[in-house]
Amino acid sequence: MMTPTSNTEIIDIISNMDTSKSVGPNSIPNQLINAIKHSVSTPLANIFNCSFLSGIFPEFLKLTKIIPIHKKDSKLNISNYRPISLLSNINKILEKIMFKRLYTFLETNHCIYDLQFGFRQKHSTNHALLSMTQQIRDTIENGNIAIGVFVDFQKAFDTVNHNILLKKLIHYGIRGTANKWFESYLTKRKQCVSIAGQSSEYRYINHGVPQGSVLGPLLFLVYINDLHTCIRHSTVRHFADDTNLLYSNDRNKPRNRNIVRNLNKDLKSLNHWLLANKISLNSTKTEMIFFKDKKTKIPKLDIRLNGTKLESTNDVKYVGIIFDEHLTFSNHIKLMNAKLKRANDLLAISRHYLPKELLIQIYYGQFYSHLTYGCQLWGQNQDQINQTVTLQKKAIRLMTFSHYLAHSSTLFKELKILKLTDIIKLYNILFTHSTLNDKSPIIFKDYFTFKKTAHRQFSQNTQFSIPKGSLEIPQYKTKFGQLSIKFICSTVWNQFHRQLSTQHFEKYTENEHWLQNINQILLKQLLKCHFLENY
Repeated sequence: MMTPTSNTEIIDIISNMDTSKSVGPNSIPNQLINAIKHSVSTPLANIFNCSFLSGIFPEFLKLTKIIPIHKKDSKLNISNYRPISLLSNINKILEKIMFKRLYTFLETNHCIYDLQFGFRQKHSTNHALLSMTQQIRDTIENGNIAIGVFVDFQKAFDTVNHNILLKKLIHYGIRGTANKWFESYLTKRKQCVSIAGQSSEYRYINHGVPQGSVLGPLLFLVYINDLHTCIRHSTVRHFADDTNLLYSNDRNKPRNRNIVRNLNKDLKSLNHWLLANKISLNSTKTEMIFFKDKKTKIPKLDIRLNGTKLESTNDVKYVGIIFDEHLTFSNHIKLMNAKLKRANDLLAISRHYLPKELLIQIYYGQFYSHLTYGCQLWGQNQDQINQTVTLQKKAIRLMTFSHYLAHSSTLFKELKILKLTDIIKLYNILFTHSTLNDKSPIIFKDYFTFKKTAHRQFSQNTQFSIPKGSLEIPQYKTKFGQLSIKFICSTVWNQFHRQLSTQHFEKYTENEHWLQNINQILLKQLLKCHFLENY
């Protein structure tokens, strides 16, 4: 039985609604509903609770207006338009209430696959990238080859079969009235297309999860959740419908024969799962890449998906980051630097007309967003980021009207902007802290291990203590391993710990349980000591 909603829950949802967004059919304008939220909360709660008890989703909330927005190229080609779906804001309130209950149920019962990083709390594209890169580096460190297959689904959200989805909900425990409610939610939905103020007739939608809805993405996660169960030899990762298989060969077995047999088995199983679940696959856009060190030669292998032979490529793009076969990320850095140059051109023009405060906003919107995305992957090798560092210094000099050879450290401090190298260190520290405090995906749980005892170390020039909370540094022999997130984060974490005084550690590490739950105050002090005071 579903937990009934309350006036308070509805008022909270309405209070957090974006009043600037457009609304769909059968809506109350966002600004108006926010003004009368205390008056409408009781009738809405009654309607929604009746819906939960009866298992019937209100018909008048099943209407969607589609507004096509032109993306690029010819306006005569329908594929060059992005459909924007507008639904009733009353519908979104009801969906948010149901989303909270369904998501809590799935997470509490550990129903969702651990390597699904899309549309989940404490999960992000960055986590998907870090997890995959760590596995690749560990594989190469052990002298093996990692093979990535990046699968392209055709309009996966639009082709979800309702009957299959409802059966999967039953499998995960959404039964009885709750399942009947989702059946009512999915069926007999209608949509129209609106162009230049003129709308078409409403037509029924027989497939797919509702685009632009709150529940749609979560229902898709349920739909695709069991895909990994049919894959025996590879690791499957998802970010919503962005799916990849990562196969690591066993160095103790015949390499080429083993790879071909196992990988083809997995791809055959993948194809069978897609056919059974009525999802279309674009074999021609599916890419395969061999991750290896520079000494290893790529073997010629006959790998096939749905009868199409997959040819290996030198690089592949996954959730916004370009991976190359040696994990240098050189192509990604090149593309990013081109974007940073365009951002600097914008700053060079804008600085003559805008105050410094607005220039800083442009910097964060047009420069910083590109600079920071994936920096824990491509930014660990200092030799690779020299040009990027130079571009950031140029941006700072442009905003302050400084000479192109002016010393940049004082300018960074003046604008209170972090240098790229410090941004990367900060991200590594925050990721480590989140992982140690169970605020990262569960797959990172074993990435970091505390040292068992605190002791004092000496060297010729320095004397320092290793306090409680220091991490074990994983042992890697090659540069591939030493650039992994496990090694870098553990090293950086310990370095920053040693910068704090022994007295400070004694104050916050008296409780033995601190080893299991690092004190928030300690992190704040650590960041303040290094970053805030330096800027």
